[in-house]
Amino acid sequence: MEKVGNAFWSELSVCEHFVQIYDTDVALMDNLCDFIGSGMTEGEASIVIATPQHRDQLAIRLTAMGIDKIGR
Repeated sequence: MEKVGNAFWSELSVCEHFVQIYDTDVALMDNLCDFIGSGMTEGEASIVIATPQHRDQLAIRLTAMGIDKIGR
């Protein structure tokens, strides 16, 4: 499934799971930020299990998007 904007995420059902394999940290962070950021802007809860470096980068990106309700 190819992602175009948020189209990929909108195709998932509420209880659906998926696995994403990535080549670079940039690709991971772009997709993770898009997914988590979209959910949080809609008032949805998100749980991220990640390395400290990835969590920090995600927090920086989400804050830059104006999302400041990030628990740690």
